Amino acid sequence: MDETQQRNLVDHVDSLTDKSTRLDEQKMDFTANAGDFSWTEFGQLQPPSEPLFGTLSMRSSIPAMDISDHAFGQWRSRMGKMLSDNVGTLAKGDWEALRLYFPEQFAVIANRLNQYYGSDEGREDLLVRANSTKVTQPFVRAILTKRYQIVSNTAMLEAVRAVLVESEGDIQGGTIIRPELDADALRLRVIIKETTTRERGIGGDKTAPYGVGFIVSNDEIGRGSVRIASFIQRNACSNSILIDDENALKMAHVTSPVAILAMVKMKAGEMLELSGEALNRVYAASVAELPSLGSIITNMAKDYGWSEELTGAINRGTEGMNSQLGLINGITFAAHTEVENLDDRYEMEALGGALLMREAVAIERQYGERRR
Repeated sequence: MDETQQRNLVDHVDSLTDKSTRLDEQKMDFTANAGDFSWTEFGQLQPPSEPLFGTLSMRSSIPAMDISDHAFGQWRSRMGKMLSDNVGTLAKGDWEALRLYFPEQFAVIANRLNQYYGSDEGREDLLVRANSTKVTQPFVRAILTKRYQIVSNTAMLEAVRAVLVESEGDIQGGTIIRPELDADALRLRVIIKETTTRERGIGGDKTAPYGVGFIVSNDEIGRGSVRIASFIQRNACSNSILIDDENALKMAHVTSPVAILAMVKMKAGEMLELSGEALNRVYAASVAELPSLGSIITNMAKDYGWSEELTGAINRGTEGMNSQLGLINGITFAAHTEVENLDDRYEMEALGGALLMREAVAIERQYGERRR
């Protein structure tokens, strides 16, 4: 392993870990029976006790908290599942309007629902995750249950660091590309080898820079799983193509954090031994024409339920290349420009990897011109 390149990678991970640690200092978790959480006449959520950890222990009293749209959606969904048709008459927008414009009436209804939910002995206590970046007004970032196993972004970064330090493989041009880290989510692309391969574009054959490595992602508020997968990246446009999806790691936050982090270390180590098979497929995909590319994208949009905006981004991302690689580039371009949910983005990038390993004729046969 090149010691300088390893050091640069470790230093970058350390810098991200420092940032994540500072974000952790602003977080609070509360756990209690649902009936012990109360809604105020201002549409805020009042926690019942001191947090499991966090910054509120220095306060003389615990303030009511504003709630994010995501967390309110989790509460609404949980109550809706409990009462089924009884609350089905109130749509998403109705609940939000009730809380925002008629908070006193909302509080009466919502507190009864909390009590009803909490009165069932078979139901788990709620885990309410909050953030105190607004010093005078903390806010709720997630409403989960005690079944949810907390794996912090900081712990994930520490696991990645251990892999890089302990790895005996060679790192050639190692770097971290477009790290995404905030209070709620982590997505890390670790390039462990930089190389080149041929591909054919509109102007003919050319040598294109690619990187190979692994992706790590985590979410702390119930939007996605812990995931690790190997990938190749077209460095000119930063499109990530996930490969070897069958051996990738996906673990929901219901597994022991110790077990999850152990699997992270093991799987990340395996990804350092990435084969060059996928890179060898790039040139073949770039010369494999898809004459009905427009129809292929249209039919895939129907099959996968893509929105018009997402489909439009895919068309732009092909860069005018009517080839298998053009389709793959379009899908992976749209994944990182239009898709916010980490699991959904992962699935699109994995689709790009699956298409890379297929023959163009099979893609034409499945998604090409369809008779009405």
